Amino acid sequence: MAASNRFINVSGCSFTKKVGGSVTINTVQSVALGKRGKEVQASGDADFFPTLSVTVGSAPQVTVQHQNHGLLNTLDEKIVGSSFVFTANDATNGTGTGAVTYTLSNCHVVSHESNAQHQAVGSCTLTISAYSSDGTTSPLALTIAA
Repeated sequence: MAASNRFINVSGCSFTKKVGGSVTINTVQSVALGKRGKEVQASGDADFFPTLSVTVGSAPQVTVQHQNHGLLNTLDEKIVGSSFVFTANDATNGTGTGAVTYTLSNCHVVSHESNAQHQAVGSCTLTISAYSSDGTTSPLALTIAA
């Protein structure tokens, strides 16, 4: 079946530590991916608005909402990883045709927070950032299943 180009659910979410192996992140509720461009603006004299605005860099970041509080100690702010991987499942084909697998290399845990409420399932927010190994190659790669 052809790819729907729409996505439902996330699978295969894992963080590979530089030391200590891979950690599967289960009970994932959502994954948000942002490239976080760095903007530089300039103006002068009597300008009210910027007369120059350019993007001079990018720092990819992923935020994972999950419900596995046991991972809070496993993935803390001191953890440096070699990769973070997750798959956005195609709405009609699941992990088949059209599914997109994202790989973030040279990554590290920025924060890992817990939230609990009365009469509700608690959640955790894991934020992962990455850097380029040479300054020109993006640490974010994606593969679309054929």
